[in-house]
Amino acid sequence: MHYKHTKEKSTICAQCEWKCLWKSSTISAHKREVIYTDHKEIGSRLRRLRGEQDAKSVAKALGIRTSALFMYERGERSPRDQVKMKIARYYGLPVQEIFFSE
Repeated sequence: MHYKHTKEKSTICAQCEWKCLWKSSTISAHKREVIYTDHKEIGSRLRRLRGEQDAKSVAKALGIRTSALFMYERGERSPRDQVKMKIARYYGLPVQEIFFSE
């Protein structure tokens, strides 16, 4: 896979829903631009999604530590792409809706 972080814009691959910023013309046909969302806003979304669910059980279902989940929810850390996919699947939402604003 090909990944790169930028401050202002990120691209979501419409085919695989992974953050894909490779600027090669061979893959640009299946990408669309979205505005990057800051960590605090993402954390707030994650906390709202969890609702009244126990953090320990959510973290266990995601295969991460409870402390990592709390750091994501406080906006102190951003999950790796694989964890983003797990979170999106767990909540039944697209990665873009949780981690990026359109």
